[in-house]
Amino acid sequence: MLNGDWYFEAVRFLGLDRMVSEDYVALCPRHAAMYLNANESDGLKRRFAQACAEGDLEEGITVPVVLAGEHVAIILAPKHAIDLAAALEVDGEKRGG
Repeated sequence: MLNGDWYFEAVRFLGLDRMVSEDYVALCPRHAAMYLNANESDGLKRRFAQACAEGDLEEGITVPVVLAGEHVAIILAPKHAIDLAAALEVDGEKRGG
């Protein structure tokens, strides 16, 4: 912002069936707009689950995404990664999978 304060926008990351706070990530306005309008990343739930399986949730995880042709990564802090993994598991159980 013009006064030097940090500014971010919260966007739903995985689009879980239930709206839970764990499903939101904070992105700069540019990347939030790209995530919402030019997100070319297929299978984000699968990508997130794969990142969880390959990484250490206690260290946080990185999920690759493609926004408007640009390869970037969303980095989740340990607590956020752990909580989102639990929310995804509940989401999968609710769907029967």
